[in-house]
Amino acid sequence: MSENVSEQRSNVKWRAVLISLILIPLNSYWIIQMESVYYSGHSTATSLFFNVIFSVLVLIILDIPLKRLFPNLAFSQSEYLTVYIMVSQASALAGHSMMQILPPAIVAPYGLATPENEWNELFGRYIPEWLAVSDDKALHEFIKGESTLYTAWHIKAWLVPVIVWSAFICVLMFVMICINIIIRNQWIDRERLTYPIVQLPYEMTDKKSRLFRSKLMWISFIFVGVIDTINGLHFFFPAVPYLHLKPFDLGAFFNSRPWNALGYTPLAFRPYLMGIIFLIPLDIIFSCWFFFFFWKAQLVVGSALGFQQRPEFPEQSAGAYISLFFIALWISRRHLWRSLRLLINMGKGKGLRAEYKYAVTGLICGLAIILIFCWKMGMSIWAASIFSESSKKCF
Repeated sequence: MSENVSEQRSNVKWRAVLISLILIPLNSYWIIQMESVYYSGHSTATSLFFNVIFSVLVLIILDIPLKRLFPNLAFSQSEYLTVYIMVSQASALAGHSMMQILPPAIVAPYGLATPENEWNELFGRYIPEWLAVSDDKALHEFIKGESTLYTAWHIKAWLVPVIVWSAFICVLMFVMICINIIIRNQWIDRERLTYPIVQLPYEMTDKKSRLFRSKLMWISFIFVGVIDTINGLHFFFPAVPYLHLKPFDLGAFFNSRPWNALGYTPLAFRPYLMGIIFLIPLDIIFSCWFFFFFWKAQLVVGSALGFQQRPEFPEQSAGAYISLFFIALWISRRHLWRSLRLLINMGKGKGLRAEYKYAVTGLICGLAIILIFCWKMGMSIWAASIFSESSKKCF
């Protein structure tokens, strides 16, 4: 395992990193236009980011003539995967889940404060100036719109909060990388977990793969591509007919109590989801299916019993996340203990042993920085500890 990892690392060239750095701003602009400006395609709202898959596919196409003319300059699989990982991570940071939370959080404390809600009197004095934008003019222009960030006044107002939060996100990402290094051997070698969203880019970039030689794949690709192309043309040219593949609401058939508590129950035809589902282990697919209908049954039973408050699934899933966290800790307890012993051992390790020591050290230092950040924000240490743990899970 370690020999294969070392061999893959040696094949990663700096040009893959350079290409990733070029693709990151292009993909980020693409995502912002799709998800924030036009609010149309939400590439980062699903597990497999289609903008990244498209970028990797373009590189594969460009690499075809390069293989014939200059074989030594052809891209290796490790380089493709390096691009995929870097652009995917950057896409998540520029995506819907980040943009709908962080920028409003930087603006809201002072920008939405009014004499009526008394936010300034209630908690405004507790918010550090470096944490949020407080300039009235910059806040007014942001909330009102029809302006631009790229003025000296606006940049000055946003500069410090953006730098502070960017540093926080970088530390959080570093902590997650350290966690991945620590648990990689346990999850991949011992538990042999599968990673469905990695299967497609791995097959696309594997020179021995028969993915692009599969007739069934091309038939499916053309079928779905024609549908998306026609609907895309309909968006720009309404005269082009629209192929209705929107979700069909089964809940519309249940109008009387308690069955109307089912609410929105979509039945949809989404080929990309079907493809991902085939890659997911059967027990996980069953769990998703079962608990969806279990939640719907809760709504019906709650309505029949006269409950005024609906049992919402997101709140219940938080308990599931916490349970999975402790179960994962228990299953990995021996591996985690060995990793801790490597840190305690002061002798110089080599190879994989040194990697674990650096990862554990980095994890401790990163968590300490996050705790200090939260403490400087005004949190108590115990609240900061809970916040840092929940931040890792949400991230």
